[in-house]
Order: sequence, then structure tokens, then C-alpha cells
Amino acid sequence: MNFWMEEFLFNFQKCRRIVLEISFDKNVIQSSHDFDLNFCDLDLKLTKQHDAIEKVFKSTLEDVFKETQILNVSRKQSTQKDNTLSESLTANLYFGDFVQEEAESEKSYNEIKKLDMLRFTIEEYLNEYNQASKVKMDLVVFNYLIQHISRVNRILKLESNGHALLIGVGGTGRSSATKLACHMSKIEIFQIDVSNKYSQSTWKNDLKTLLRRAGESKSKIAFFLLDTQIKDEAFLEDLNMILNSGDLPSLFEQDEKLDIIETMRSMYLNKTESSNLTPTYLYSKFVERIKANLHIIVAFSPIGQNFRNQLRMFPAIINCCSIDWFSEWPDEALDLVANKYLEEVDISDQVKEQTVNMYKIFHEDSIELAKQYYEEMLRRVYIIPTSYLESIKTFKNLLDTKRKDVQTKRERYVVGLEKLDEAEKQVNMIRKELTELQPIMIAKRSETEELIKVIEKEAIEVDVIKNHVEADKESVNKATLEAQVIKDECEGELQKALPLLNDAVTALDTLNPQDISCKIFERLLNES
Repeated sequence: MNFWMEEFLFNFQKCRRIVLEISFDKNVIQSSHDFDLNFCDLDLKLTKQHDAIEKVFKSTLEDVFKETQILNVSRKQSTQKDNTLSESLTANLYFGDFVQEEAESEKSYNEIKKLDMLRFTIEEYLNEYNQASKVKMDLVVFNYLIQHISRVNRILKLESNGHALLIGVGGTGRSSATKLACHMSKIEIFQIDVSNKYSQSTWKNDLKTLLRRAGESKSKIAFFLLDTQIKDEAFLEDLNMILNSGDLPSLFEQDEKLDIIETMRSMYLNKTESSNLTPTYLYSKFVERIKANLHIIVAFSPIGQNFRNQLRMFPAIINCCSIDWFSEWPDEALDLVANKYLEEVDISDQVKEQTVNMYKIFHEDSIELAKQYYEEMLRRVYIIPTSYLESIKTFKNLLDTKRKDVQTKRERYVVGLEKLDEAEKQVNMIRKELTELQPIMIAKRSETEELIKVIEKEAIEVDVIKNHVEADKESVNKATLEAQVIKDECEGELQKALPLLNDAVTALDTLNPQDISCKIFERLLNES
């Protein structure tokens, strides 16, 4: 039996997954009304989708489950007005096992009625994630995000085929919801690091690491893949095979398979008879553990023909995954996010409210203009929440820049005014000092005038003395010239006498005492 539900063809496999997601806990569903509430929480809108599935289920649901505890149908409850489904009833409808509403009770999968506690719990998980992770998520927790977190969390709880297909344009919260849901479920998240050098061999090595960690460890692991990371359609072909069978033939080399088998043997040695531990049996256990521990979460954007072609070529992405649509943010999300980003901005509440309304109008009008543009030009323009956030950040940055600019100019003006005030004070002080010094200046002026007269009189006398000095200077110069002539003549005579002197000195050096005594005796004789 197949039936259409707007975008996709639903079959028994999808119906089975819906029932599995609804009936985590047998005690949750006690009436058809509880079933409807759980059913609506699966992101199935109250339009043709709900009506189509209700026709299929309603006729046989009560007959199939009337003897079980899963669905204890109460016709009395179903006829009450309170059980009428509406948008207001399902707007704040959440199911999950991550909130402990009572202090003494254990966490169990059930409807979460205390929305404040739900929001607080999600924020606590977000704080834990930011403390443990190097890359922090700056998120605002609102109902739209909580809905998708609870859906991804529920998908991760499935023991088999717990895979998800997240459909939405970039910036709608696919990555944030996935990472936070995995953290809440204590599931390790595995992502590939795609770069220009990322090749097919690198992809194969990453898959080997992923499958071995899922098959050889006891903990669960989630493989999160974005459509922007798919460099080759071979990636999707491998993913399609893993979704279908849990294994990828020819991925592991023979020595790697032997290593896997030995690891499985050590794990099952005490649990199974050694005769049953054949290589085929052990490798099948490895594949079973992959199916049980591995969750594949693929995020696709519905933009373009490439999305449709990939889903047609690789049907396991649809058949083996639960679909979660990430649509436009509601007004409540736009309000909360804008108020959160403007929380630290120093503006009045009235201005803040008007700013939020203004940006909401910008965002909503942009969406309408994009629709109008498509109707006229048949070309789509997608207005994503990231653009809304960036516009608010731009407003904050621009406001901060302008405020800093104004503050800088104001400080300059203030400094200038202070300098002018200081200069005025100094001028007044100098003026006061000048006023006080006025009599002294008058007295000093008279003394100066008298001193000038004395100096003028003495200057005349100095001129006379100067003239005498000039005359004496001329006579002295004349005497100096005459002395120089005499000096020159004496030096000339001296030059002539010096040779004679030298000869006399030489002659003295040749004399001996006998010559001196003879000459003295002769002299005495002559004198006598």
C-alpha cells in the first residue's frame, strides 16, 4: 500500500518508522488522543498530510491495538472537545526523554508539558556543549529550535535505521540542532574535513575509520554530512550502500578484514561457542554493530535540480532516513533572536522594540519580494535566517562604529573646550598680574628714563676716551713696527755671529790645561 503525502511517496517501511517513533514507551499512549498528539509531533502538518495518514490508520488502528497497552482506546475521550487537534494545541507539543520534570522521577520518553523547564534544560545542554567544545555555538533557544532538536533526538533513539535527512537551506539551524541533539543523547559526532586536497581515497579512509569505530566500540556515533561537503557523487553512492546494508563491499582490504574479525573474536569469545566463531559470522556481527551504533545524518538544501536528481539516484537517502524539514523561522524565533542580539546594546526598550519590528519587516518583505521575483522572472532568491542575523549584526556593528566616532569627536571637543578654558584662566591670571604690576612698571619706567639719560651722558665721555685710545693705538702700532725692524737687524747680526761663536766653542774643546797655563804665564810676563 502506497499513498502520497505532498512531496514523497510513503510506503509500509515509512509507516513502520512512524509507529516506532511514536511508540518509544508503551505507557505514553493511553488513548487515541495521545496517539494524535504524538503523531503531530513528528512534523506532520495538520493539512493533507495528517488527513491522508489518518484515513489509513484510523480504520484499523483501534482493531489492531485494542488488546494491547500501546493503544487503550477511549471513545469517551475521543469525543470530548479537548481532543480536537488544532494549531494552537500542537504549537507547543514536545515529546522526549531528556527532561526530568519531577525531582524524584527518572527520565522517560513522554510528553513534556513544562515548557520553561524544557527551555532551561536545552540551555543547560548548550552550556555543557560550549564548555566541552572548541567551537562554541552562539544559539538562542526558541520553540522552533527545540522542535527540531527533539525530532533529531527521537531519531537518534531508534535502534535500527536511526538516520535522518535534514532538508532546508543553509542557515536554518540544521547543524546546530544536530550537534546539540547528539550531545544530549551522548552520541559522538563524526564529520569529514573537506578541503581542496580532499580526494576519493581520503573519503574511503574516513569511512573506514567511521565504520570501525561504530562496529568495534560500544558507544554510538553519528556521521553528519552536509551537501556542501559532497565533492563527488561517489560519496552518495557509498552512503546509499551503507544505509541499505550497513556495510560497503570492497572498502576494507583483506588484512583489515582479518584485523576486524580478530577484534570481533575477542569480543564474542566468552559469549559464543568457539565453533560458531567463523569469519563470516564474526563479520556479520561487525555489520550488525554498525547498524546498531551508527547514525547517519545528511543535510540537504532543496535548491536546484541537483537535489532531486541525487534523491532519485540514491533512494536509500529517502527510504532509510527520517525526514525533518527546516522551514522559515516563525515570528517568535525572529523576536527572540533579535532581542538576544540587541540585549547588550545600550538603547531604550522602546527603540529596541521598534528596531526588532523594523528588521522583522525587512526580513518578511524580502521573502515576499523573492516570491514576487520568482513569479515574474522564474528565478528563485532564498532569504535565509542567516541574512536576518547578519543584518542585525550589521546594525550592531554600525551603531557601535558610529557611537565610537561620535564619542571620539565629542572627546576632542571636550579636550578643546578644556584647553580653551585653561587658556582663558591663564590669560585672566596674567591680566591680574599685569594690573598688580602696573605701578611698579610706571616706577621702573621713570627709573629707566633717568638711567637712559645717564647712559647718554656717559656715552659722550666714552666717545672722547675712545678717540684717545684710537690715537694711542696708532702710536703703539708705529712703535711696534720700529721694534720689529730693530729685531730683524739684531737677528741678522746674530746669524752672522753664530758661526764665529761655534768656531770659538770648537777651539775651546781642543785646549788642554798646559796650553791654558802657558798662556796665563805669558800674559803675566807681558803685564809685568
